[in-house]
Amino acid sequence: MGFKDILVYVDGSPRSHSTLTLAAELAQRFKAYLIGLHVIGFTLPTYDPATYLDRAPVSRLIGPIREAAHNLARDSEQRFQAQLQQRGIQGEWHLNEGMVADDVAREARYVDSADPPLGTRRYVPQEVLLSSGRPVLVVPPDGSAAGVAENILVGWNGSRESARAANDAMPFLKKAKTVTVLAVNPKRAYEGEAVIIGDIVPHLNRHGVNAVNAHCKRRASGTSGTLLGYAEDCGADLLVIGGYGHSRLRALVLGGVTRSVLGCVTLPVLMSH
Repeated sequence: MGFKDILVYVDGSPRSHSTLTLAAELAQRFKAYLIGLHVIGFTLPTYDPATYLDRAPVSRLIGPIREAAHNLARDSEQRFQAQLQQRGIQGEWHLNEGMVADDVAREARYVDSADPPLGTRRYVPQEVLLSSGRPVLVVPPDGSAAGVAENILVGWNGSRESARAANDAMPFLKKAKTVTVLAVNPKRAYEGEAVIIGDIVPHLNRHGVNAVNAHCKRRASGTSGTLLGYAEDCGADLLVIGGYGHSRLRALVLGGVTRSVLGCVTLPVLMSH
């Protein structure tokens, strides 16, 4: 079991360089087919001659914008093709024009894993997470591809979303050196309270995953801060959590942990909804 195809969004942002490098490294590791996607995030408007008598000023404005957008798309494709050639992996390039989140989510439905843009467009990772039906790998701006997924932290609370995330991350978990399944006690927990992890660790062990369980009290920074802090303390290079959301509307209603983690990612995070 492994990833057979991976979708990565490529643009001109510094974060995109990290994302592309990681996606290419993972495609090489899993012998997966890598699909690069760039979306020109605007549509050239049409004009009614009865309304716009002089279109020349508008055309002079739109022309350079469109040219710059296509130049950026060509540069992105060149970086993508260079990764394919450098690593000896197979893949293809897709160039679309429209809404970034919608296009990434739609194309992600035909692959095993997606790496959406983060930061350049505020709601894109959230929308892809909620609508693609695929695991989403979010990479921090200074994320390094070296050694990713060797020491994995799995956030576990027994929910459907956390079970889905653990299953979607199985290709990573099987190859990892260590996997820690962490349950975070609520703030009111008293010393020695039993943490319900259930049978998830034995289940992972039966799949050949070197998993152990752990628990800790929730810190003042909340559950998201506790997960990220614990990941740093144990030297984790990948965090796996369930992504919570309640709406597909543009004003997304995300669970607090999901929203907080996306807002301050310090290591690659794999989320499933």
